[in-house]
Amino acid sequence: MKLTYTILLAHLSWITGVIQAQNKTIVVPGNTIQLEVKTSWTVESEEESVLINMHPIKGNINVLELISYGPTLEDNYLVYAEKVIPNALENVKEIEKGSSIINGRKYLWLIFDSTNQGINLRQWFIISSFDNQFYSFLFTTSRKKFEGAQDEVLKLLQSVQLVDAKKGITGADPLLSKLFNKKWTLSSATEEGLPLTDRALYKHYFYIGDDGKIKFYYKTGELMLSGNYTYDSVSKTLRYRRETREEIMKIVSVSESLLKLEGLDYLKTSCNRTYKGTPEK
Repeated sequence: MKLTYTILLAHLSWITGVIQAQNKTIVVPGNTIQLEVKTSWTVESEEESVLINMHPIKGNINVLELISYGPTLEDNYLVYAEKVIPNALENVKEIEKGSSIINGRKYLWLIFDSTNQGINLRQWFIISSFDNQFYSFLFTTSRKKFEGAQDEVLKLLQSVQLVDAKKGITGADPLLSKLFNKKWTLSSATEEGLPLTDRALYKHYFYIGDDGKIKFYYKTGELMLSGNYTYDSVSKTLRYRRETREEIMKIVSVSESLLKLEGLDYLKTSCNRTYKGTPEK
């Protein structure tokens, strides 16, 4: 399920401190597009979006895979620009709108003023289509800072590329390449700090499907379960949703023979897992 647009319209994250990220390619959740960020910028990740803080501009760009409201770029632009944004923000005033072609791809955009908790903002809503998925880029800053920051926004858009199905995942994050083509056997595990001793047969396999998604299957005794993981390259987190439950595991470390994960299982219980890796046969 994709996030509703209201969540990302209120970000004022240049006021607060965030963790410094390395200069690298960022794969946006949804695993369709990737883009380049500067060393001086910091990146925060949510379940289905990336928030890029553009220091020292004192502004940010939120990149989000959108809920689709129609088959065309124009359909979706009209819904977000004319309905979603005015309903989500206060005192919206249109400044300028238009379209641009960047690297052969069409973008529609709207520049507008708004207020948030008494703060006057200028925002730039930009939308395009990538492999039939619609993504928005929402730049937010003060009205005084906006004009001087437009070139940086355009440079970021020029860096956007489609993720190549199988190569894109590991190319953007080499950490993942160590997961694949191995059999990972659970060697130790804890839940809420207490050791588990009944999972000696728990074996886990990771691989990349033809659709570019991270897939897995695991066996414990006679039980086998398979599915897709979504991967967040910023927080190094694997997520797996099963009906109404979700498992969220962070990759603490991975080598040729040892994998450590920590996070929350389906019951929201904190857990730590250590696996020993052997080549898959």
